[in-house]
Amino acid sequence: MSSKLLVITALIGAISGCARAPKQMAAEPLPFELPSEWAVASSSLTQVQSGWVSQLADSQLEQYIRSVLAGNANYQALQAKAELFLLQYKGAQKDIYPSLELELAGNRQQVMRGALPGLEASKNAQLSLTVDWEFDLWGRLRASKRAALLQYQSEKEALHYAQLSLAAQGAKVWFERAEAFQLLVLGEQELKSLQLSKDVLQRRYRGGESSATALHQVDAQLALADAQVKQMRLQSANVERKLSVLAGELPVRESTASQVVFPSIPDFDVQQVPLASIEQRPDVKAAMAALKASDARASAAYYALYPQFRLSLVPALVSGQLTHADSTANTFNSSLAVLQPIFSRGNLKLESKKAQLAAQQEYWRYVQTLLDASESILAKVDGQQSLVGQLAAQENALQAALLAQESAQQDYYSGVADVQAWLQLQREYLALKKSVVKARTAALNNWVDIQLDMANPIFYEDVKNIAASSSAVTPKG
Repeated sequence: MSSKLLVITALIGAISGCARAPKQMAAEPLPFELPSEWAVASSSLTQVQSGWVSQLADSQLEQYIRSVLAGNANYQALQAKAELFLLQYKGAQKDIYPSLELELAGNRQQVMRGALPGLEASKNAQLSLTVDWEFDLWGRLRASKRAALLQYQSEKEALHYAQLSLAAQGAKVWFERAEAFQLLVLGEQELKSLQLSKDVLQRRYRGGESSATALHQVDAQLALADAQVKQMRLQSANVERKLSVLAGELPVRESTASQVVFPSIPDFDVQQVPLASIEQRPDVKAAMAALKASDARASAAYYALYPQFRLSLVPALVSGQLTHADSTANTFNSSLAVLQPIFSRGNLKLESKKAQLAAQQEYWRYVQTLLDASESILAKVDGQQSLVGQLAAQENALQAALLAQESAQQDYYSGVADVQAWLQLQREYLALKKSVVKARTAALNNWVDIQLDMANPIFYEDVKNIAASSSAVTPKG
């Protein structure tokens, strides 16, 4: 039996082998070469000595980001999704080993003999243990197991990147809140200044010292400023609601902020940016793991074209008629089946081709993820220097505008200058201060984006545990 079986298996395997084995796309070279300065050991990538949130030196911001990571609903859903892939991996592990089923069955039969009313009862029972095992001769089950493991690893890396992105989003919403609050304060100050100008012009108009045109002009400016202040109040309330929802809380109707300030922009040295960390970013690692998982699925689909060997063992531990004392007997059935698809072979080839195309798709997704990551970090790094420079220039201009309006105020109280000249310089100072507020928000947002692009740890404890956390979440294959 064994020699014939081997001959048949060899013939079936030869027929199955006509299909071309899938190319492993993860081993394919990139369509471009990464710069040599990026090729450093991953162990040297962590340049941050403390979490980036700590560098902002804002305890309220840190507390808010922690609440966001603990309560955000979308992040909780992603965590559940990762656990789902872990269960799928555990299920794929079990497919490699024999399955055991314990069966207890019984029946009762009554037989009528001719026209006689008497019945003869027969009772049977059986206790059996079924062992079913598919020999993974070609590696189909092992490839499926590897695909499940890699997909789980991809989801864990994606979850890590989602955590980093959520922390960055929380920080930027916090900055948006500070911007909205400060712009509202400046808008209200500008509104008061315009109202004071209107009062002065009204007195002059009644005294014949001013024209109606000037009064109408300040009325228009006052109405526009009032509309802008109303819009700023709405914007401030919307940001407060956004803060609540991001942390998994019901939105509030009114702003609870009485004083909101910006944190200081941490020092930034472009030479300290580890460009090699691009390949170590969680989103890039997730894309690579997804690519390898697709390769494994393509291999599993290819091996499905080969014959399957299945062994079944059914020992009956207790069987027979229970009405007879000597009817209990033990039996042992075994079978070895070789299953080769014939009529469904076309569908299996189609599934194999689809799996190979899916792997090619994941390859180009990985390439695009690398390109997007490279473009993002280089743009943010170059942009940070420009944004900080613009902020410094606007702050210098703001200081000069402050001195000008203070000088005009002194001239007014000394009777040298007109009150309108002072109020006009005051409003120019407030307008410039609004620009400084927006520039500070832009610089802070860009700095946070750099921390995300570099996949820097969020908190100080993340720095201490970064090596352990990168290995503890991945089960062994």
